[in-house]
Amino acid sequence: MKLNPSEYLEHAPTESGAQVHVNHEGCSAGLDRKKRLYIKRLPDNSVVAYCHHCGSSGYYTDKITNIHRVVKPPLEESQSAKNLLLPKDVINDATQWPIDARGWLLKYGITEKEIKEHGIVYSPSVDRLLFPLYMDGNYIGWQGRSLTQDRDVPKYLTTVDSNNPSGNCGVYKHGPDSSTAVLVEDIISAIKVSRTADAIALLGSHPTSEVINWIANRYSNIYIWLDNDKPEVIKQQNKLASLFKVLVSGKVELILTDKDPKNHSDTEIKGLITC
Repeated sequence: MKLNPSEYLEHAPTESGAQVHVNHEGCSAGLDRKKRLYIKRLPDNSVVAYCHHCGSSGYYTDKITNIHRVVKPPLEESQSAKNLLLPKDVINDATQWPIDARGWLLKYGITEKEIKEHGIVYSPSVDRLLFPLYMDGNYIGWQGRSLTQDRDVPKYLTTVDSNNPSGNCGVYKHGPDSSTAVLVEDIISAIKVSRTADAIALLGSHPTSEVINWIANRYSNIYIWLDNDKPEVIKQQNKLASLFKVLVSGKVELILTDKDPKNHSDTEIKGLITC
């Protein structure tokens, strides 16, 4: 059920990120004396509300925010654009990659077709597999995955358009008109999940408010499937679920598994996503 803005706007905090709890006047579940209507002001100045008594939610913004601009492939002239370019020594032919690079993708069942489809390449100069990133079909940068066993070398190196107002994530489509998205942490998980449904690689577990709004404006059903390996990640997953329950009209579900999404078979993934 949707809340009328008149039920919560007058109580909304003015400070970005602040949240208040008030009694829900006229709550459909009965008299509320425990201040179960939660109201929060988001960084983009919009307001979200959720009643923990009746389950109604609301979202209000005084304007339609253009949260994504067209990002054309980078041109040589600007330094910021140069930073988005893939290294010049990238190798497209997977048969010419080091064995460990090919083996790492094979371990997760990534096919040759998917390697070509998603533009995955290898760069000797940075010794990483590189994954181009796209939002709305527009190139926004790339992420590199190191294969070295040296713990002093970071696993991931991400180069994205810092001027992109919608924030950054990787979008992997299953179909042209899907209303369901599965949120995962990494690109390999997103590629595997996209065989079943649209998948969003958050490039971590803490998406920006811009990315959250971008997702909510495009999908009505959300699955949140993070790597449940740390207590703080599980806490963040629950936080995201509470927020999306306010922002989207369909269902929001957590997927809690002992293994990361990329470690599941296609059959297992299909069994976990029912939309």
